[in-house]
Amino acid sequence: MNQKLFGTSGIRGIVNQDLTLNLAWQTGLAVATATNEGKIPRARKKNLECPNKTKEKAMRKIADALPSMFQRTIEFTDIDGARSTLTNGWILIRASATEPLIRVKIAAESIRETEKIMERCASLVEKVIKEIVS
Repeated sequence: MNQKLFGTSGIRGIVNQDLTLNLAWQTGLAVATATNEGKIPRARKKNLECPNKTKEKAMRKIADALPSMFQRTIEFTDIDGARSTLTNGWILIRASATEPLIRVKIAAESIRETEKIMERCASLVEKVIKEIVS
C-alpha cells in the first residue's frame, strides 16, 4: 500500500502562514521517505580559509584526491567543484566565488557517518592549502 505523503492523509500547511518546526520536519520526513527509503540525511558544512590566488590550484588537487578517498564512491564529477556521490551520502567541495574560502558540504545517513566524512574531507582541504601556501 502506498502511503500518502502530501494532501489529505499527509502533511498540510496553510498558504501564507509561518513555517513551523513541525511542518518543516514533516516535509523533510515526507521527502526523505519518498526519495530515500525513509532515511533522513544528516548534513554539515564547513568553510575553510583559502587565499583567492590559491583556490584554483587547491581545487585541482582536491578533485584529483577525492574520488579515491572513499571506497563507497559511486559517482564523481569535478564540474563546479568536486562532488562525490557515496552509497551512504554525498560530498561537495567547492571554492567560494565571493570569499577567500573553500566550502565543504557533506550529507550522510547518520550523524556519525557525516562527522567521519567531514573530518577526512576537511583534513584533505587543510593539507592541500597548507602545501600550496608553504
